Amino acid sequence: MKLAEEPTDPVWRWFILNGPHRERFQWESFSDLPRDIEYLKDFIDERAASNTFFPEKARLVALQALESDNAILVRTAIQVLTVLGTDDDMNIIKEYLTSENVDIAKDAKCSLFERGIKVKRKN
Repeated sequence: MKLAEEPTDPVWRWFILNGPHRERFQWESFSDLPRDIEYLKDFIDERAASNTFFPEKARLVALQALESDNAILVRTAIQVLTVLGTDDDMNIIKEYLTSENVDIAKDAKCSLFERGIKVKRKN
């Protein structure tokens, strides 16, 4: 996987190590504090203000991470693509609704909901 070849890239390092995303990410909020998705949006907006290439680079890193066998990387990718993804990226996320990993499937469902994309229910 190409991600492993770029450990010094600051966007890659952010994606892997930092930020309000990854396995502790919560889609809902149980307090008056902003939801994690809002923190993620704000962080990306701040980075984009100083580095106009950050959003597209982060989106590309997230798309690469979707190819990983690592559930945390896939979940992180879904979270980041919720903010940065294109409509085509959202179609890719739809494929994760049926993931055997319940956390990945939940993240895919929440991501699509966050983007206003209706998902057909299974009968």
